[in-house]
Amino acid sequence: MLPETVPARFSKAVAKVYTALKRIEAEDLVCRVSYPLDGKQRPEFFVVYRERYVFLLGISEATTEEVDSLLQGDLFASGVLAESLDLAEHHRMERFITTVMEDLGGDGRGRIPVEKWLLFPKASGKSVERIAEMANWPGYRLLGRESCRPDALHGHFRESARNPLDDLLLKRLQGSFSPEAAIPRDWAPHRAKRDRSHAPTQTDFFLDYDQEAAVKRDLELSEEARQAVDSGGLRLITGVAGCGKTLVLLMRARMMARLQPGSTLLVLTHNKPLRADLEMRIRELDPDVQVKWTTFYAWIASLMPFRVIPDGKQKEITGRLVRERAPGLWLSVDFLRDEFEWICDHAVDAVTEEWYLNTDRVGRQKALGKNQRSDVFRLFQYYRKELKRTGTNDWSGIPAAFLRNIRKGKVRLPRYDAVFIDEAQFFAPVWFACIKAALHPDRGQLFMVADPTQGFLRNGRSWHQVLGSEVRGRSQRLVRPYRNTRQILDFARRFYQRRLPSEEGEVNLPTKEVLGEMSSGEEPKIVQMATSQDERARVANELSAALAKGLSPGGILVIHADARQIEGLVRHLEERHPGMVVDAREAPDRDRIRVCSLNACTGIEAPVVIFLGIDSLLESENALDLDDSERTERIRGNTKKIFVAFTRATQRLLVFYRSRAAAVALKAP
Repeated sequence: MLPETVPARFSKAVAKVYTALKRIEAEDLVCRVSYPLDGKQRPEFFVVYRERYVFLLGISEATTEEVDSLLQGDLFASGVLAESLDLAEHHRMERFITTVMEDLGGDGRGRIPVEKWLLFPKASGKSVERIAEMANWPGYRLLGRESCRPDALHGHFRESARNPLDDLLLKRLQGSFSPEAAIPRDWAPHRAKRDRSHAPTQTDFFLDYDQEAAVKRDLELSEEARQAVDSGGLRLITGVAGCGKTLVLLMRARMMARLQPGSTLLVLTHNKPLRADLEMRIRELDPDVQVKWTTFYAWIASLMPFRVIPDGKQKEITGRLVRERAPGLWLSVDFLRDEFEWICDHAVDAVTEEWYLNTDRVGRQKALGKNQRSDVFRLFQYYRKELKRTGTNDWSGIPAAFLRNIRKGKVRLPRYDAVFIDEAQFFAPVWFACIKAALHPDRGQLFMVADPTQGFLRNGRSWHQVLGSEVRGRSQRLVRPYRNTRQILDFARRFYQRRLPSEEGEVNLPTKEVLGEMSSGEEPKIVQMATSQDERARVANELSAALAKGLSPGGILVIHADARQIEGLVRHLEERHPGMVVDAREAPDRDRIRVCSLNACTGIEAPVVIFLGIDSLLESENALDLDDSERTERIRGNTKKIFVAFTRATQRLLVFYRSRAAAVALKAP
């Protein structure tokens, strides 16, 4: 049943039929309700029986008394029966059928082999039979309240299933009835060429059942139902890479904007390329939707000014404090910087030494004794004071300062009816505390999508600290991947498992059974190059070859592991392909070759992905200043990063490498 709970907008009669359909004990029905997103009229229910037979169900509010009174008054003769009995359902269904016929290229007067039922859940069967006799509507079946019971309805479906539909007609009917679940043709993962001859159409691809259920679950709860459901305003969607989590978020945000005009909706991402991609997609899907799209830090910046200390200066201050304040401390500067970030990320309440000494450092590979923690916390305090003295902050300290200002009343925080978080595995506990404070206290909803397997920043499940008890029973896992070919996803899976064979916690990797059901394609291409200059030249040549074969520039994504190389790489490729290359953070559309860093590629995709810079990541794992725990953590983080890069490709993956370490890790020939 889609959705799984009765929408609050339903009348009692429609809700009664919904409940009856829901209670049918069978696995051979899929029942959808109509959503008034585009102003078009549709019957209330669209039922598919045994994947081939379609039933359209219109619902009348007329009671037995109203029907009998009208029949006794001989209103058939006067021609006002339809209006008096609210049988506009008949006309509504006819208009829907006509629209489908016109979409198929007909004149609207043809016949589609669907069953058309008008249900009267508040009127007796005898009275409804008299209407059926007198109305004389060929092709329609009118059913009274006795037939609206679950067992009776299921029996009627069985006996009336006489005209199976072919796939094309079934898709057209479903697309016309449920446009909110239709995916534009150009969004298909394996479609390399974009068709610019028409606006994006919504007849070829649809959300699968689990995706559609995730979009519609608890979307229209009544106030009474919301109070009866624990954490009714929270939903978490997880799943394997490429299973459509971001698509679900996008579709749900669109539906909420349409169903609740005037509501304040905020979509948060952790990087600019993903925000830009989401904005492009929603413009293509529904340009009139009113939703605010931004990164988490840009959202903070719109409410609280801040100045960020350069990374080099931050490292310099930390090193100086160690020399001056704790010369005997054996912890590295890099570890201390990471630990300072962990403190800011996790201290959602007062940041005190007592809290730090007693808190569980979940996910931290290096254990610290009580004295060591005291030394670290003392340095942390010196470090924060130094930043305050210079009027700057580091990236991890900004959300913590924002949360303090919220609680002190120094920030005028907007109240949102719903906040949507994409790639929630990258959000810190203190981020969730800030977001939760921005939700409307009575009706606010938080909808998150995440994949801990891709969580190379933090532990991938940091929402548990702030939302732990609320998430229980409010999550859904999607298991069917659609983005990649079998060869690409299996390559990424094997790479992940070789390097992290004993990974703990939630790992969303595809099973062999799921892989076996995926579409086939090219094996990933692993190419060794001698120098970085050769690498760039080869990339430019690969782009030329792909474009010469007719691939759309927007179908190519170039990822570099080192963010410092992006500007130069864009410049170099732009020289070979003028006007066709753009930094993914600034992409205004999907018509140019996008270039982005590894840290910023999550959530976006392309038919062809070229990945550079893997050597620097793998070589960093052998740094002499790393102890065993730091090395383990770096391998874990790098593996997740590389897995993300591999799974951005929908059709073709090229990986360039130079070092022996990369050859071994990739199992290159």
